[in-house]
Amino acid sequence: MVWLYGGGFLQGETFGTNASALVAESVIRGTPVIYVNFNYRVGPFGFPQGAEAEAQGALNLGIKDQVVALQWIKSNIAAFGGDPEKITVFGQSAGSISIALLYLNSGLENIVKSAIMESGFQSTVPMFNASMREPAWASFVNATPECSGTGESDTFSCLRRANLSTLVDSFNSVITSGLQSFPFAPVIDGPGGLIPALPSDLLAQGKFARVPFITGTVLDEGATELLEFFAILDRPDATQLDPSFIATADEIFILYPDDPALGSPFGTGNDTFGLDPEYKRICAITGDLAFQSLRRAWIEVATAVGVPAFGYIFTDPESVVASEPWLGVSHAYEVPYPADDELLDILRNVA
Repeated sequence: MVWLYGGGFLQGETFGTNASALVAESVIRGTPVIYVNFNYRVGPFGFPQGAEAEAQGALNLGIKDQVVALQWIKSNIAAFGGDPEKITVFGQSAGSISIALLYLNSGLENIVKSAIMESGFQSTVPMFNASMREPAWASFVNATPECSGTGESDTFSCLRRANLSTLVDSFNSVITSGLQSFPFAPVIDGPGGLIPALPSDLLAQGKFARVPFITGTVLDEGATELLEFFAILDRPDATQLDPSFIATADEIFILYPDDPALGSPFGTGNDTFGLDPEYKRICAITGDLAFQSLRRAWIEVATAVGVPAFGYIFTDPESVVASEPWLGVSHAYEVPYPADDELLDILRNVA
């Protein structure tokens, strides 16, 4: 079992998840697994943006890292007692999104036997061409003293000479500025690339790997997504919305009654937790747009062409100790189930 960590394509590392309990339980039940993980590049190191990154063939480097690592595991896992024909790749959040994207044009069916995707789909992070996030890349470059003032076509050579700590500081300045949501993320890289077109179009055309999978979400995915949205709206320059966005939002609101009892966190009645009465309504909409609708659509297109696919919704509100009630069963709440030694015995019974 090969783990891909999450972190919004901005952070993450292999030691963030301890799978020793998962491996121990697999041995106890007579179905032993070998747990494998690896680092992949994130932020501007893994996902350069803009015209120069495209010209240099440097788009989606973090996803390319994942492909190479999976291929290496396929070639070498037998030396560790594993079966190269029984590789399951699993991940959460950005790790799950990565796996979903690997279905598009990476040759995944030649590498793994199955996949598990937890709270992340091909379009959970908005998908654009490389040029869409040019402002974020320019901000990163300009925040690097050695490279401030360079043009759009000569940033790479300068950045390669810059001090690593300076680059990290520049990266952090872009993140805290809130210039763009997900400023460094996978992008469409065109014909022959890992993401040759809009994922929604590729899925509709049946252009994806025929690899069986399990995929799911937590009940209240929208809560943590709203935190990011509010951070963007709090910026001084966030003074207006595009009229087309407002018109679309009005149509969506019709489908979601203005009743707190029907909003997210679900199952909490009329309690608004001291927040704006619209909070639960927006949480429900956000969760559906970024997660729940994509889960259902992914399963539907896969099963339509004969790919075995199974879905779940995780609903345990007590999987995270000292959780805020207004978050409900929020993003990543399922992670302790396979990863936490102390909780595993209790949580396994619930599962």
